[in-house]
Amino acid sequence: MIPPRQFLIDFDGTLALQDYPFIEKEVPHAIRVVKRMQDAGHILILLTMRHGDELDHAKAWLKDNGLHFNDFNRNTMFETGSRKVYGHYHIDDHNIGCPIIHDHTLHHKPFVDWLVVEQILEEKELI
Repeated sequence: MIPPRQFLIDFDGTLALQDYPFIEKEVPHAIRVVKRMQDAGHILILLTMRHGDELDHAKAWLKDNGLHFNDFNRNTMFETGSRKVYGHYHIDDHNIGCPIIHDHTLHHKPFVDWLVVEQILEEKELI
């Protein structure tokens, strides 16, 4: 197994289906796969545009779903004063190359395909 890595993970459209600022439900398989990442000892940082009350709602949603993130919109482990947050990998529905599902029976907005993400993480021996 590869040593722990830092993952920057978006919230809206990545972990939760939503009509901002409303959080609807889990993106299919997101919670299960992120728990596998947690169990593998990876450092998880929520990197989201949410702030204030909207960020507090996202944090509560994570906690209610048994997800532990090491930090939110910052990385205290490598604080340099830069606004850029460091991570080995970035999972975000707006990343080029991130596997996306367009399934209007589940949600009217596209969202991350966590089954493909899981396969990639397994191939890289990250989980």
